[in-house]
Amino acid sequence: INGNSDDSGISGATVTHSCIAGGAAGEGNVDADPGFVDAAAGNYRLGAGSPCLDAGAPGPVPATVDVDGQPRVMGAAVDMGIDERPSPDLDGDTVVDAADLAALLSQWGSCLLCAADLDEDGAISSTDLAAMLAAWGR
Repeated sequence: INGNSDDSGISGATVTHSCIAGGAAGEGNVDADPGFVDAAAGNYRLGAGSPCLDAGAPGPVPATVDVDGQPRVMGAAVDMGIDERPSPDLDGDTVVDAADLAALLSQWGSCLLCAADLDEDGAISSTDLAAMLAAWGR
């Protein structure tokens, strides 16, 4: 909803766990810049510092995968929107370690929809490596 100016047809709707410019009453709503990766270029995925990460509605979600076909919950909770920010725990063993680093390095370079594309910019690069190292051991 953030950035949309036409709210016709939603009168009386209950909105929760959403990013709404100007704010809205409702549990878990955020009134902040969603922190997209590159909105000007059409990349509306959530960036690393987004307040919408792990801020979606608690409990089960209707889809088990996101718009890219990746697992829907990759952090502490589901992200707002239709895309989950990838986790640096590439093997899903709950710790970022050498196995994850090996997986990232094996995907190095241009790679669309690769699990190791932690910043979702279409390439496995030093920014993905930095994100992984920042989460090392967790």
